Amino acid sequence: MNGQITEFIRHHYRHFNAAALIDAAEGYKKHLDGGGKMMITLAGAMSTAELGLSLAEMIRQDKVQIISCTGANLEEDLFNLVAHDFYERVPNYRDLTPEDEQDLLNRHMNRVTDTCIPEHEAMRKIEKKMLALWEKAQKATRPPQKALVASTATPRRRRGTIANHSAHPTASASRAPIVCTTVEPAKSRKTAPFVNALRVSGVMLPSQPPGPQTQWPKIG
Repeated sequence: MNGQITEFIRHHYRHFNAAALIDAAEGYKKHLDGGGKMMITLAGAMSTAELGLSLAEMIRQDKVQIISCTGANLEEDLFNLVAHDFYERVPNYRDLTPEDEQDLLNRHMNRVTDTCIPEHEAMRKIEKKMLALWEKAQKATRPPQKALVASTATPRRRRGTIANHSAHPTASASRAPIVCTTVEPAKSRKTAPFVNALRVSGVMLPSQPPGPQTQWPKIG
C-alpha cells in the first residue's frame, strides 16, 4: 500500500476495527501479489449506490476476479447505464409521508432508499428489448424452463460495467471477472417459467404495478 490515503489511515487508524481495516488491506495486497485471486460479494442495491465508481477501476486493475452478487445488482447496473441522467435523489427519504410516496408513484419514480429509478427511461426501455429476446427464445426448440436455468446458471457480465460511465484506455488489458448470481422470484407470484424468467431478467411486466412499492426482480 502506498499513497496519501494509505499514509493517512496508517497514521490515524491505529486500534479496534480501524486497525483491522489496515490489516485487511495489507492482506488483500499480499494475497494478490502472491498470485491469489479475489472474490467480492455484493448484496443490496450496490449498483444504484454507484459502488461501480470504485469497483470498475478495481476490475480494470485486475484486483477483482470473481463477483458474487444478487440479480438486482445486475439489472440495476443496466438501469443505471441506460437512464443515469434521469435518476433523482431524495435525501430526506426517512421523512416521506404517504402523500410523498404517492407522488413518486404517480411520477413513475421507483425509490431505492434515497435514490429514484425512473420507470420510463429505465425499465420500459429495457423491457421492449428484453421482451423481443425472450419471445425469440420461447420459439426455440429448447423448453422455456431449460432456457431459464441456463440463463441464470451461467450469467455473463461485461468488464467494468457497474457505473462505468467513461471509457478507460487500459480496459482491454484486464480480464472480466466471473459473476455468480442467484435470484428467487417472490413466492407469492406463482406464474409460468417464462414470466418468472422475465422478472429474473429485470423486466417490468405490464401486469406489475409501477411505483416505489415495486422492486425488480422480486426477491423471495
